[in-house]
Amino acid sequence: ITNQTKESTSLPINLIPADENGIYYPTRMNLIIKIAQIPAYTINFILGLIGFFMSIWGIGIIGLVIVVDFFSIGLSGINNIGCCINLYKNKIISKKLTMLFIILSFIYVIDVFVALGLFLYLRKNNIKEIINKVNI
Repeated sequence: ITNQTKESTSLPINLIPADENGIYYPTRMNLIIKIAQIPAYTINFILGLIGFFMSIWGIGIIGLVIVVDFFSIGLSGINNIGCCINLYKNKIISKKLTMLFIILSFIYVIDVFVALGLFLYLRKNNIKEIINKVNI
């Protein structure tokens, strides 16, 4: 019952209780999502360049690229919000770091480094020790 009733955030990926999987798994999935989107960002950037060099005909392509960029960074940023709130509620990161990471998760390239940093922080600081602190 203790692990089943632990508090978690209301975002879908973080509906896992605050045990080993509830802290480590969402952070790992966040990193995988960010890394998986790198090829899509690259293709989107190339399409934007093509649209830029097409003169007046490229305006439509540029508009499409902007919309796709907006949705891709927005959806992956929302996932990072859930991870940061989960880590904050479990007293793993401070409120200031939580707010900073949430803001940085909506900036291109930096969002990947934020996800990587959170993942490596949990890995470096021995996740089992962190969980023991949370469950006490």
